[in-house]
Amino acid sequence: MSAESDWLLAMASGVAILISISAAFITIRTTPGSQLSVEVLEEALHRSAMYKLIAECHALIIEELQIRLLALELHSEYASLNALSGLMGSSRGKLQQNLIENSLNTASEQTTEAKLLLKDQAKLITAVDKYELDLMQARIESAKENLQAVREAMSHQLGKVRCQNQLYREKGAA
Repeated sequence: MSAESDWLLAMASGVAILISISAAFITIRTTPGSQLSVEVLEEALHRSAMYKLIAECHALIIEELQIRLLALELHSEYASLNALSGLMGSSRGKLQQNLIENSLNTASEQTTEAKLLLKDQAKLITAVDKYELDLMQARIESAKENLQAVREAMSHQLGKVRCQNQLYREKGAA
């Protein structure tokens, strides 16, 4: 019995060795393909992250443009308010203009990096590693959130000034 079990054990060991050798051969033959697949996947993920960053840069610049439009409307509405209320040339008017200019300066500063990234996209695609890309993405998203807050505050202020102008117009018409 012992000879028979030794023979079965030897046979099982031989089969296991053949399977191991076959698996090693298959692994060796598929490794370059697997490595190539991994490289292609990494490149695709990197490209996708780059396109997302570029889209975020465009969204940030759109926020700046919206702030610039709101600033023009605010200038106009404040001029009307100052004329209707008789406060033309007052320190309050100058303060209002300074607040608008500060918002415009903030918007311009926040979009500087995005404009530079968009200006040289080819360099950006080839030269940036994943860590640096993540940092850029975080900075752009943070700047976008800041500009959204500025835009919302300006929009709110514009609504208030329009209401005040309407009240003065109704008073003048009565």
